[in-house]
Amino acid sequence: MKKIPQPTPAQQQFIDCTDRSILLHACVGTGKTYALALRTVKAIERGINPERILCVTFTNRAAEEMRQRISLYSPEHSRKVVTRTFHGLCAWILRLEARTLGIPQDFVIMDEDDSQEIIGQLKLGDLHYGLAPRDVYNALQAFKTDNRVIRIEDKPPLNRELLVKMERLYQQELAGLRGLDFGDLIKITHKALAPGGALAAKWRHRFDLIQVDEMQDTHIKEYEIIAALAKKSQNLVLAGDFDQTIYEWRGSTPDVVIYRFKRDFPNYEDMTFLENHRSARVLIEAARSVVASYSEELPKPAAAAPAGGTITAQGAADEYHEALWVAERVKQLNKQGIPYSRIGVLCRTNNRAG
Repeated sequence: MKKIPQPTPAQQQFIDCTDRSILLHACVGTGKTYALALRTVKAIERGINPERILCVTFTNRAAEEMRQRISLYSPEHSRKVVTRTFHGLCAWILRLEARTLGIPQDFVIMDEDDSQEIIGQLKLGDLHYGLAPRDVYNALQAFKTDNRVIRIEDKPPLNRELLVKMERLYQQELAGLRGLDFGDLIKITHKALAPGGALAAKWRHRFDLIQVDEMQDTHIKEYEIIAALAKKSQNLVLAGDFDQTIYEWRGSTPDVVIYRFKRDFPNYEDMTFLENHRSARVLIEAARSVVASYSEELPKPAAAAPAGGTITAQGAADEYHEALWVAERVKQLNKQGIPYSRIGVLCRTNNRAG
């Protein structure tokens, strides 16, 4: 095992607590992934079979980062730990249990682009004022996984009767292609693991320790899948920044998930990482002034954090002059020796980025 950086006291407390559920509030830059990986290694050292450890992340990139961290700290066991995204976990379970569930084992997973192409070919958008395939896709996913009817901007409201018709035509096409979309992965797995479901009794014994990263972006159905898998072990970590989510449009409800977690895992412990190891002091202090208006968990800079440069607030008469100022500033930074590839520009909407 390679030499591991020394954890902070808060991180060490989390790492050492391998026998119970934990609600970990930790924002970006506080060493959350590092601590989750080390907790995995600590659990293995204490006798938990790595094959009975599940780490769930929100994106493929985050899952790969988690695998690499565990491999760095415990190369001989890293490949045995089950590390998946939510959709990857569901697909894995469904392929293993396809015969029990009556679905083709060789089903094809349709990503968002695939699904929208199918919707476009079926012209489902024409059933309701010429909706774009992306709008139809989002509406069907919300209806399928959460029975929600969402509102499409600048369009008359959808109704359930129309959504049922759209879903029937869409699912018929998927079935002909032996395909499951992302919503199907969640919906079928959730039903199978629910009390009385076809896989509930078998899979509640499968894992001894489960960790979920970026839980603030978790849909309640995704949480219920994880809760079913952790019901017997009562050893579930939900980690993330509970004060923010960018996926409310797809049904992420951190407050509801936390409420359910506290009810389902009553012996949990609350833990918090506040020390930020990634950002300069000036940036952390600016963040504190914003976060203080809605949270008691205020970030603080690590002891060795650099001071950082000043933050400039620039006003502009309109979008054009705002973009002009940003472009000039980027050119100045480049002349000072900063490569364009190291400069980032954040925009509120895709239209402004274009």
